[in-house]
Amino acid sequence: MSLKQIFFKIIYDGVDITNDISDEIESIEYVDRIQGASDEITISIDDTNNRWKNDWKPDKESQLQVSLGYLDASFDAGTFDIDKLEIDGPPDIITIQGLAAGIKKAIRTKQSEAFENQTLEKIVERISSKNGFNILGNIESIQIERATQNQETDLEFLKRISNKFGHVFSVRNQTIFFNTIYELEDANSVYSLDKSQISKYKFTDESINTYSSAQVRFTNPDKKKVIEFVSVDEDLVERKDIKEVKVRAENAQQAEKISKAALHESNSMGVIGHITCEGNQNLLAGLNIDLTGFGKYSGKYNILESRHSYRKDDGYSTIVKVKKIDDIGEEFHTSIL
Repeated sequence: MSLKQIFFKIIYDGVDITNDISDEIESIEYVDRIQGASDEITISIDDTNNRWKNDWKPDKESQLQVSLGYLDASFDAGTFDIDKLEIDGPPDIITIQGLAAGIKKAIRTKQSEAFENQTLEKIVERISSKNGFNILGNIESIQIERATQNQETDLEFLKRISNKFGHVFSVRNQTIFFNTIYELEDANSVYSLDKSQISKYKFTDESINTYSSAQVRFTNPDKKKVIEFVSVDEDLVERKDIKEVKVRAENAQQAEKISKAALHESNSMGVIGHITCEGNQNLLAGLNIDLTGFGKYSGKYNILESRHSYRKDDGYSTIVKVKKIDDIGEEFHTSIL
């Protein structure tokens, strides 16, 4: 069992209430995902003193700011709009759920809009500005003749078109963090975990279902020809199994990005792991880690989702969902006229 002193800090509507409720906290769980979703917080509190049912009852404008970790090494989980309350009993337990600040409208409101003759970057900027988000990261300048948001929320639409071209994003503290998946996976590992440090693990290996190549076909309206664009995984090229991508491409640039993203999506999900360990503030979605002590399942992994949980009876633990990325082949591209 860890001898580190667990630390958390909770600010409610601008007031630090940590000392007031520290003995009443039953659990805190922070969820961080790599793609297309908001960070989430869930806090369960003993409310036998009826404080949260009366004077402290949140309203629709209420917010929480949460930090979690150890006294000498914690992280800022961010600011959250309180989204849901549950009261169970007896004894009285109130559970407060929150979403990263500022995104409730972007998640809940379905709408339709057409974007014409814009780049992916400009579409992201337009939606971000509408929702009051800042943008950090890299967005490739991909020309899009027409993209239609058809009864989708802004985040559903952004996720769909970004995935199509090999980009991922997450929303945290009024900021959209946008990058290509290749940039994230090329980054150095931030931490190394050995099997001896892990309390529970599970690996699912479906690498047999990967592909040697992905093919996109599109019609060039000027040349009146069908053009094929193929991305090839050099490590699997001898298998000659092709993934045909049924996604419309408007030009050669799009076809290249789509075929590369489709091949990468299939082949990078060959080995998925679920790891539980002592609470670790270094393990956040989007970062890369090294796992050791697992034989051929050792290697470099990308964190798809992390859950940081404090429970009064069990202490602080971290659960991560990861994918193995050091087995992904180098891809090259050919266009066939």
